[in-house]
Amino acid sequence: MITRPKAPPLGFAKVHADAGLSRNHARGAATAVCQDVNGEFMGSSRVVILGINDVVTLEVIAFREALSMTEVLMLRNFIVASDSKQVATDIRGEMESMGI
Repeated sequence: MITRPKAPPLGFAKVHADAGLSRNHARGAATAVCQDVNGEFMGSSRVVILGINDVVTLEVIAFREALSMTEVLMLRNFIVASDSKQVATDIRGEMESMGI
């Protein structure tokens, strides 16, 4: 059974941010893929980094790539999706402490 990701609300785009390590942990990759409400591809970004083998750091870089992509695509209404609970919790906590 294939599970499709939840579509963003009407008028929004969704950017999926993710990261991973090579088998030998010598390099990491941070990616972001943007889709519209219909699941149509809008853009993607990938960064390969040598020497960073901390997954949380790579997930934060992927989140940054997602936000950069929203600027390049000139999106005003978007959702960033990440499977990193730690990064999402940390960002949410920072936003709350800033009153956002």
